Amino acid sequence: MAVSDLRHVPEAFRVDVHPEREVVRLAPIGELDLATADMVYAQLRDLYEAGFQHIVLDLRGLTFLDSSGLALLIAEDRRARESGRTFSIIHGRPTVERVLKISGLEDRFAVASP
Repeated sequence: MAVSDLRHVPEAFRVDVHPEREVVRLAPIGELDLATADMVYAQLRDLYEAGFQHIVLDLRGLTFLDSSGLALLIAEDRRARESGRTFSIIHGRPTVERVLKISGLEDRFAVASP
């Protein structure tokens, strides 16, 4: 992501990366929305390019999830399935879970243990 792109990212948003043996856990903190989804996409792309085959997106640090975040989840799930990788989520706060439920996606994703 170019430095100029960072000026549009809310200050409170960050993405923590926790590499483990064969799995990497990506933990966005703050609001996952139109302003921050590209940051998560870029991090996921970098992790796949680095050779990680199993990625867990930890939703516990999210305070908000919009349609851009849902699109990211769907795209990453599809990309993982098509490439033989695994993508799973750790469920988040009730506000985030409500978005998954309302959108009919609550059972779409593999679930990892926290």
